[in-house]
Amino acid sequence: MAVTDTHDALDNLVNQFSDPMSFFRELIQNALDAGTPEIEVDFEYEPGKGSQAGVMIVHVNDFGAGMDREIIDTKLTRLFSSSKDGDFTKIGRFGIGFVSVFAINPDAVCVDTSRGGETWRVLFKRDRTFVRIALDKPVDGTKIRILKTSTPEEYDAFIARAREVVSYWCRHTRTEILFQGEPVNQPFGLDLPCTASHEEEGTRVVVGYRAEPAGWFGFYNKGLTLHEGSGEFWPHVAFKVDSRYLEHTLTRDNVLRDDNFAKALGIVKRLVTTELPKRLLAALEKRRESPKDRDAPLLHSALARVAREQPKVLQQEGARAIFRSISGDPVTLEALLRASRKKRLYVEDMPSLVTEAILADGGVVLQMDSQETKQFKSGRKVSSATAYQALEAILGQEPRWASQLFCRPRLAPEGEVPEWPRLQRALMALLDGWGARLSGVSLAHFADLGSSIGDLVAITQEEPGCLSQVEEVRRLGTTFLSRSRALVTNADHRIVKACLGLADKEPELAAYALAKLFLLGDKLTTVVDGELATISLEGRRLRAAAGAR
Repeated sequence: MAVTDTHDALDNLVNQFSDPMSFFRELIQNALDAGTPEIEVDFEYEPGKGSQAGVMIVHVNDFGAGMDREIIDTKLTRLFSSSKDGDFTKIGRFGIGFVSVFAINPDAVCVDTSRGGETWRVLFKRDRTFVRIALDKPVDGTKIRILKTSTPEEYDAFIARAREVVSYWCRHTRTEILFQGEPVNQPFGLDLPCTASHEEEGTRVVVGYRAEPAGWFGFYNKGLTLHEGSGEFWPHVAFKVDSRYLEHTLTRDNVLRDDNFAKALGIVKRLVTTELPKRLLAALEKRRESPKDRDAPLLHSALARVAREQPKVLQQEGARAIFRSISGDPVTLEALLRASRKKRLYVEDMPSLVTEAILADGGVVLQMDSQETKQFKSGRKVSSATAYQALEAILGQEPRWASQLFCRPRLAPEGEVPEWPRLQRALMALLDGWGARLSGVSLAHFADLGSSIGDLVAITQEEPGCLSQVEEVRRLGTTFLSRSRALVTNADHRIVKACLGLADKEPELAAYALAKLFLLGDKLTTVVDGELATISLEGRRLRAAAGAR
């Protein structure tokens, strides 16, 4: 090959890296291949005279196997010569890593190394020619010095950029890398609340759920970054694969998509589709008592996706108790799904007389966050990543709120309201005279937490104070075939309170007003109104006549 062709080939290799500072990665990679237990990256600066620029010196030192003359002649100073082909204990396979140091246009590069009783210095000049010099004093491993003219400002900027580069490309190496005396190594993991991992000889993998829709990935070899990115694989999932079987492309800007890459993705897929959902359910079970945990939205959002995309996992993990009852007891997925099939599953944010009755009857009421309840009861769909949203995905329909479906007024103790007996008798006489199938009239409190009937003046029930369906509380028959129901009056309603005050002197008028309000919008017509008025006036007349006697 002609000299010009050799220079052209070398130029192409030097300029192939998109980031000239990537030479740090290449030198560290070579040091790792040499089996060094530690790598040091240091800097020093020699000021120039007067206004002249100084010289910065970059040190990359390893304590590995080093090089003898044969390795220097056949590997270090000859392009494309590599003994790494087929050896998966080495990271690179192209034998060109050292050439990358010339990407920053150094003034000189000095390599001191020892091996097998030989110690050599290889000095590369600016034009990339080199000389090999035998040294008397051995060195431990290989020490590289890169000299480059620079100003103090350029020197500081170079160090800052070098720290970014070394930290990015080398942060997951098992071998400690010291940058100006400080380790840059970081644990090989994901800072996510739910992860799953796999490890075998030469390969380690970790996956986890993330909040962002675009998935994130990272591929590494011996902890050195090969390629990182987002949006290419599983949405809402981040993963890292570190494997000695993975290789970078010639340009060092991607991972080689070969059979080994496919095998690595196979491991990731298995973790994502099997192990990670199980870990998710375990994490939710552990956090069951902490509904406001900062990680809860991410976990519940992931649960909703698992429920939609992998429902069999929930069946397989049916013993997991990821929700809790309004009573505080754990509720397994199996029990939850069973109650749902029987139409006996409800949700609520606070215990109440309603939830107490449902639980006593064998139903299941799941505890929901109060914020979700506020959104639901205000007519807005619960849209945040919450337990409610996850439960909706599990059930395939919106959960049913107990307080929206049922009511259970709390009966007022006898004698609590002194005015009540007069109003009670008047109401009973009025409705009975009208023909209502009435079994009795009671006074109760509707304003207990969890009630959905607080704005009603009265309801009807099969038995006063029992658990009733909200859709039936206005039912009151007047035919022979109608079932008798009890009228339960709301002691907490402002109009009822006013009528109680009126009942002391005008019980029939108070009863007439309450009966009209109860029937308003349902059975109240002009005819009914006239009938009620007539009965009330007649009752008032009879009471007055009896009083006159």
